[in-house]
Amino acid sequence: MTQNQVEKSIITGNLQLSTNHKFTHYGVLLMSLALVVVPLYVISEKLILNKPLNLGKALFFFFLGILSALFFKWLQTKRLRFRKIVMSFPKDETFAIANKAIRKLEWKISSKDHNYIVAKVYNGWLSGGWGEQVTIIMNNDTIYINSICDPDKKSCLTSWGNNRKNVQKLINEMRTIGREHLVLTKT
Repeated sequence: MTQNQVEKSIITGNLQLSTNHKFTHYGVLLMSLALVVVPLYVISEKLILNKPLNLGKALFFFFLGILSALFFKWLQTKRLRFRKIVMSFPKDETFAIANKAIRKLEWKISSKDHNYIVAKVYNGWLSGGWGEQVTIIMNNDTIYINSICDPDKKSCLTSWGNNRKNVQKLINEMRTIGREHLVLTKT
């Protein structure tokens, strides 16, 4: 994660992904666009070969592809939103508490800098996913937490609730370690 991505994440309230990670994260959207391409191919083939065409069926799959692509675009973009939490202690302590919480949860830190930590979580193959990526950004008295399916792995349609659980586990662990009350803000 670059500092530019961190700054833009704070401004937008959404996790900023690298180009490669965008392809993985939005992979489901790209797959649903196949429903758009296939009917277009069938229509053009039938028109070129002057064969009878069931336009109603072709248009149904075309519009189904468009609608599913729009739905997955909305869903995957929503998953990039941060959960914002106002801390009752300074940024340095928050960073230390976040590091301790991640170690206690046995998550693997993949990158970090003075104002962010990116950790990888793998709950095992029985959890139903390839693993998750938890991003924590610290800005003054506010921390931004996001968990998405790991963009370094395969594209995933669902995390089976693991992303929500990861965020809650981190908040609970930070509360325990900090012995301070975290004030949640509505986002």
